[in-house]
Amino acid sequence: MLVLFPPEADGVSLLTQLKRIGCSVEICWPHPPFIDSHIDLIFLYIPPEVEQMDYGWLHESGPPIISVANFENPTLIDEALRIGVMAILMAPIKASGLLSTIITTLHQHAKNSRNSHRISQLEKKIINLKVLEEAKRILIAKQRISENEAYELIRSQAMSQRMPIEDIARDIIQSEKIMSKIINAAPKNTI
Repeated sequence: MLVLFPPEADGVSLLTQLKRIGCSVEICWPHPPFIDSHIDLIFLYIPPEVEQMDYGWLHESGPPIISVANFENPTLIDEALRIGVMAILMAPIKASGLLSTIITTLHQHAKNSRNSHRISQLEKKIINLKVLEEAKRILIAKQRISENEAYELIRSQAMSQRMPIEDIARDIIQSEKIMSKIINAAPKNTI
């Protein structure tokens, strides 16, 4: 864990609480330009005079963030939401609730990561299905065959070339685009 906290603003108290429950913790202030990949959770102090800061180390696949603040206000909450914190603790930090906040945050972050990965896979699958449908449409129009025959033709080519069906479908679409350009660029015979 990494505690991005000025020592005078309860950072030492938070560090002590985290070590007491068995966490491996580093403290750092001011914010570093990047975060090591071994960091699995960040405690981030948001000062009372909230300013939108540029956290160069902040990225979607980074560790979850628990922010710590001295008091609640709408500006602080907006900043916390903008940077994607998963929980907000109020200083001074109390031992009660700290462990459950850590566990809940880590669990939610893992769940969100799995969901993001699943969504990405589904989006890719939808794109591949659209590509396959376009390739089948081209074959149906050019070869005057049924949809099932078009699919079987693409599938058999994929199997014989040991390529994914989507790659064969993309090749069909690409070759159709090239042929269209050639045909459209050819001089027209006028008789």
